[in-house]
Amino acid sequence: MNNTLIIGAGNLGSNIAYGFIGVSDEKRPMQKVYIYDTNKKKEEQFEQYEKNIIFVKNLSLVLKKSKIIILAIKPKDFKDVCEKIKECINKDAIVLSVMAGIKISSLKKELPHNTKFVRLMTNLNIQVFQGITAIYANNKVKNVDKKRIETFWSALGEVYWLKSESKINDFTALIGSGPAYFIYFCECLVNIYKNFGLSKKDATLFVHKLMIGTAFLTDPYFSDIKYNQAIKKIASKGGTTEEALKILQKGQFASILNKSIKAAYEKAKSLDGK
Repeated sequence: MNNTLIIGAGNLGSNIAYGFIGVSDEKRPMQKVYIYDTNKKKEEQFEQYEKNIIFVKNLSLVLKKSKIIILAIKPKDFKDVCEKIKECINKDAIVLSVMAGIKISSLKKELPHNTKFVRLMTNLNIQVFQGITAIYANNKVKNVDKKRIETFWSALGEVYWLKSESKINDFTALIGSGPAYFIYFCECLVNIYKNFGLSKKDATLFVHKLMIGTAFLTDPYFSDIKYNQAIKKIASKGGTTEEALKILQKGQFASILNKSIKAAYEKAKSLDGK
């Protein structure tokens, strides 16, 4: 058997599972994926996918037959989880960690030393097959393994291979947290629109359409227009848009955003050192 087992059925673990069953085609036939979580109530969320997502009750049995093990757990729980699984890991298995701040060197201390380890950082946009995934593999991971890994993750969005594990921290701040920056900005816009008298429903719809439309307008796959060119097309000299942009620039919006993302990066580094 060539099972894939996901340990952790939180937001990210669940979306990875949905991705596995959502990317089937002639090259990737529909497959089963196993998922385990200590919270047994989470089994209910997979009931409609029971033929393809199997909620695991006997962890040790599935571990022995799994060729890919994805650790989608909270960093604080990883030692306890490793203690539970280390005796049952298949010797040919690849352990793939999506945990922020847990180095491969830390995993090596808790799991068999000859294990093939892969670290990656992705984001919740994989749920709509628009994710970005940065991957780093240790030297025990063969090219054939890398190809298998890329085949799956590329179906969920863009894949970027890293030469250095330390770069995972960059992608944690830039990509892993990235959707939250956009969503927060949208939430702020919705509240402003409501202040102008719009209903929450209309405000949310308008902001959503603004985000989607602007993304398509500046999508490098479909358009040659650059961000600064797009702004110039909208912000005519002496006009309303220019006036709003002046306030953003005066308030050092770019500097605040840069400071925020650097704080996320420093937090990722501090976790990495624990």
